[in-house]
Amino acid sequence: HPTSGSFVRPGKVKTGISCVEAIQNRYGYIDDELAGVDRENISKLRKEINAPFLEMVGFSKVNRKQSNFVELRIVSLREECVSHPGAPGSLQELCPNIEELDLSRNLINSWKTVADIASQLKKLDRLNI
Repeated sequence: HPTSGSFVRPGKVKTGISCVEAIQNRYGYIDDELAGVDRENISKLRKEINAPFLEMVGFSKVNRKQSNFVELRIVSLREECVSHPGAPGSLQELCPNIEELDLSRNLINSWKTVADIASQLKKLDRLNI
């Protein structure tokens, strides 16, 4: 109907973030013993596999390695609300060695945006959209 409409709560609207912001959010360094892993998820896992003394180790080491953006080769930004590449050249500067990138289930609305992202990644071999 041409005269119908809907109301959306402002908090429910996702406007999107840049590819650069998404990488920094997902792979950036987190300074705590679990490196950002949700304690509630660990508790659920303990219950599911009936392992009350399950100890999670090595998260800090993995987080430190992943937060070295220049070394990232495989990057998954699935469902990270990516809508644009960011400032021209910023993605290439942050992560010049990305070979595989997953951009599926994001807020990208044009093939031009996909091309703008891919064109900054000179070593890109696989792109999942």
